[in-house]
Amino acid sequence: MAPDGYSPEHGSEKSDGVSYEQQLCWDLMTNVIEASQELGVDAEWRELLKTKRAKLLGPKIGKWGQLQEWMDDIDDPKDDHRHVSHMIALYPGRQIHPNTTPELAKAAKVSLIARGDGRTNWSKAWKISLFARLYDSERAFKVLTQLMANHVYSNFWTTLPPFQIDANFGYAAGVNEMLIQSHMGMIELLPALPTAWTNGSVKGMRARGGFELDLDWKEGKISAGVLRSLNGQPCRLRSAIPLTVTSKGQEIKLDRSADRVISFETEPGASYILSPVTK
Repeated sequence: MAPDGYSPEHGSEKSDGVSYEQQLCWDLMTNVIEASQELGVDAEWRELLKTKRAKLLGPKIGKWGQLQEWMDDIDDPKDDHRHVSHMIALYPGRQIHPNTTPELAKAAKVSLIARGDGRTNWSKAWKISLFARLYDSERAFKVLTQLMANHVYSNFWTTLPPFQIDANFGYAAGVNEMLIQSHMGMIELLPALPTAWTNGSVKGMRARGGFELDLDWKEGKISAGVLRSLNGQPCRLRSAIPLTVTSKGQEIKLDRSADRVISFETEPGASYILSPVTK
């Protein structure tokens, strides 16, 4: 564990096992381990990192059901500080996710709600993505609309004099997370779509793995889509409704799993048409 750390702008004394430091280390080590495996290099370094990662202090759930910000269970449920640094494991990280660590995700939501939706523009922007990662589409949309209504100048820069670009980029990231997520080894379509966006479309969204997507949806469900494979990597898609995939007029054979994930091989530069199953 990392000794003598701070939770940014929050807490007046140093502490062992500050959650955000531990989460950053976990994410960095995991990314390096996976890159080493993918590239087939640095096997000894990879194994050493696995050993070190196992010694990190993992996320902990405190006495009022919260995700702890520190190693010790000292979080105040009345604290509405703008920083939610102990949420890095949820976003932009992937150590916490509703499908893989549901209890930790529940604890993260308890902490997030306790901190409130208020405070600065960049804090709101971050919370859009955090609620999207928790599949709470309506809360994500609520924070998004508050940001646009109260923290944007007439030139569309976000406030905090003279301006702060964090929230502009954070807003865009939040919208992306509401429409497409791809951080868990698959592309998830419309994971946090609010009722206000029941019908809509988006073009040119990028997803991990070298994919680009255009999507149309009606009544909250995918009605049409195009996936372009830039690198020819295998594709895994998760959708609330069953989909068919065609390319060059031919239906693609899909592997379907119980958790609504379809998998198929792709070719570099090829396009794949996504359509709802009609029979």
